[in-house]
Amino acid sequence: MGEVHEGGVFCAQFALAVANSEIAPCYTLATGGGDNLAKLWQCVLKGSQSVPGGSQRVPGGSQSVTISPQASSSPSPAQYRLSFSLAGHSAPLQCLCLAAGRLATGGVDRLVILWDTGTGRLLHRLDRHTRMVNAVAFSGEGNVLATGGMDKVVNVWLVAGAVPEPPVREPTRNQRRRVRDWSVVEVTDWLRSNGLDKHEAVFLSNEINGKELENLTNENIAIDLNISSLAQRKLLMKSIEELKRDDWLQDSGVPDEFICPITQEAMRDPVMLTDGYSYEREAIRDWLNKGRTTSPMTNQQLLSTTLVSNRSLKTIIDKHFGR
Repeated sequence: MGEVHEGGVFCAQFALAVANSEIAPCYTLATGGGDNLAKLWQCVLKGSQSVPGGSQRVPGGSQSVTISPQASSSPSPAQYRLSFSLAGHSAPLQCLCLAAGRLATGGVDRLVILWDTGTGRLLHRLDRHTRMVNAVAFSGEGNVLATGGMDKVVNVWLVAGAVPEPPVREPTRNQRRRVRDWSVVEVTDWLRSNGLDKHEAVFLSNEINGKELENLTNENIAIDLNISSLAQRKLLMKSIEELKRDDWLQDSGVPDEFICPITQEAMRDPVMLTDGYSYEREAIRDWLNKGRTTSPMTNQQLLSTTLVSNRSLKTIIDKHFGR
């Protein structure tokens, strides 16, 4: 087929479109890649003949398709025709699934999009994931869709007709206001949500708003707010730095998935560990060289300390920064 997607092909799936013993089988092929596009193709196998090995009934139809028990090492003679080029994602696609005349696509932009494969029309945008979506799957009849992402959440959607809203979740980094715009009340709400409510009274009495929260230093906390516990000061400073980092990510438009959990910077050479997370190669190598055998993210024992290059993520990061 030649070059199908700029930036690489990250996912693909076939679905049988027409099964007829009198003509060559016709398939729908869906592909997704680094150009932020999903593409739907019609594929007709030329010179297709029945091959001994049994037949498989096509759901909902009266025809059967004969399947060969042997795989061929050479490409099948086939004609491919582009039906639709689907533009709806703002970042590379990671996964897709075909079923019952629908295509579901998931991407680095945290979106799941549902398409009509017959018309190429965008049916629904599902935006409840807070990190990259890397799994989509339809039920057998195609009426229910499950989606999963790096936020460790699985959402289940009824896609036969209207799509109901899933349960309301806590505001994500992309939904909350910038820290510098917080009121004194919002700062105290943040203290309570992070288990720092013991400092609520002193923050209220000093009228610490978001702008002042961003500018707090360890010295300010110790002297001006009279918090003598070193452990509490460290916890406060760590929490404030995380808030500032989230604001920086939001302002810069850098997806969470591009950030190394250790360095808190965009990765240039991402590698994976058995904990399922990606890290900057030098940072995780330094972690392991210090004799640590646990995950920096989960603190669980690693099954292996072998580093595996995450080439697909590197391609996406390089494209984002124009490298």
